[in-house]
Amino acid sequence: MSHALAGDGINFSFFNLLWSKSNSNDDFSLYLPNGSLDRLRVPDTVIFLFGLPHQWYFTSKNGGPNRDQTMILRKRRTNLTLENIEEVLLEKASSRGTVRDDDIVAYFIERTASGDSCSNIEYFDPRSLHNFLQSCSKTNKSGILQRFINPHGGRYNSQIRAMWTPKLCLQERRRTKQDLHDTRFALFERAITFDGPEIHSVSLPLRGTVLAGRIQSICTEISKHISKVVKEDTASKGRKEVDNEFLGVAKMVVNFKVDGNGRIWILWSDSVRLESTSRDDTSILSKLESNSSLQGSVSEPLNMDTLVELPASTKLSQVPNHSTTSKLENKMKVASCPSCSKEDFDHLHFQAVTYK
Repeated sequence: MSHALAGDGINFSFFNLLWSKSNSNDDFSLYLPNGSLDRLRVPDTVIFLFGLPHQWYFTSKNGGPNRDQTMILRKRRTNLTLENIEEVLLEKASSRGTVRDDDIVAYFIERTASGDSCSNIEYFDPRSLHNFLQSCSKTNKSGILQRFINPHGGRYNSQIRAMWTPKLCLQERRRTKQDLHDTRFALFERAITFDGPEIHSVSLPLRGTVLAGRIQSICTEISKHISKVVKEDTASKGRKEVDNEFLGVAKMVVNFKVDGNGRIWILWSDSVRLESTSRDDTSILSKLESNSSLQGSVSEPLNMDTLVELPASTKLSQVPNHSTTSKLENKMKVASCPSCSKEDFDHLHFQAVTYK
């Protein structure tokens, strides 16, 4: 299932609009206040619908008319194979050095079956990524599979969350407590930031004005680009009444990450509000979903809760494991009661019963 641009939850249309080009040959770059050039980037992001890959967005260094620009592109349908996805993700992970068996290479954000705005995230090493891709068609999951970006500094995973409006941009950053390469802890403890309990990460300030200014400029550019693409799309189809109704993005929550080279990557958006609503089912904003329309206006408050979180069946630990033989796992064992069919994790409430 795909989602309309406005609303809460992981937004598939957000990536489609970032990829869409305007008629003004916008190369999707911006000049910062100090005069340097900054370009917008997204990691390799594969959208899965009902267990099958649907679209694949990535950032290319050889885009644009002259093949010399960094641009957000979309792969052809012929490249949307599970083997190709695994090969590319592991190849790009190896570009930062040898990929070990316990290194984080990707994560999957799944839209929950209940249909609410919350999503579950799962991190993968090379083996679990292979297992996920081999079984995804059977699980019927919808969500995004995204390449893991090695964080700035390389030791601790960190993420920046920006709550943007045209006049204000609030930003917060969280960093894991555990080293990315400390194998005494399981995969999730070394990766979680906003998506896990606060006790497993620390809040860090964004010191200075350079990084915060860059992120605010990127959010502003995203808003301008989306408005330009939507208005040009509606005008080209002669829907002036729809074009007049759409005034732009009023506010949004976007997640970012800074890599080892200081480049800022756009991860995902999980809450967007528009200045107006559209009832046109064929506009670019809702073309990924046949029955979608723009919902959410500037009068609705922005959802600043954490909408991407670990599944309830995740087991976390703050105690390092010093055993060389035991295997670390983040998934709890699930037991089902034969009487009421209720499930319980790790047999916490089950008692052994002897029969005579």
